[in-house]
Amino acid sequence: MSKPKLSVYASVAEAAALADTRSGGCFWVAYSGGLDSTVLLEAAREVVGPTGCKVVHVNHGLNANAADWQSQCEKVASEMGLPIKVFHAELEVGNEELAGRRARYGIWSRLIRERDVLATAHHADDVAETRLWQLLTGRSPIG
Repeated sequence: MSKPKLSVYASVAEAAALADTRSGGCFWVAYSGGLDSTVLLEAAREVVGPTGCKVVHVNHGLNANAADWQSQCEKVASEMGLPIKVFHAELEVGNEELAGRRARYGIWSRLIRERDVLATAHHADDVAETRLWQLLTGRSPIG
């Protein structure tokens, strides 16, 4: 029998319990502007609240619409009353997907502190990336 899937809200609540927001920790949401991360962001704002939740967006500059995506992310975060940090990634030449992933991980690793939690939204095709991030950072899967 398979394990029942948790709702996004239950998963956020479980992960948020690890963020020590009372001692200065933050619940960060990696926000691309896509549907998955928008659902996660809305759940995080509702569960964690605007004082403990922050947004991070990485602009890889790979897409002709990258500036528009960034603007949309900034607008949504502002409308939700959430602070957002935007980083522009300088990518290595070669495999753009791999370079983008490495850039994100590097940015996230420098951003996240001991009491913080970083939540990323993934669909089924992103499971490999999620597992890789967990292995590289020593973090355990939640939800």
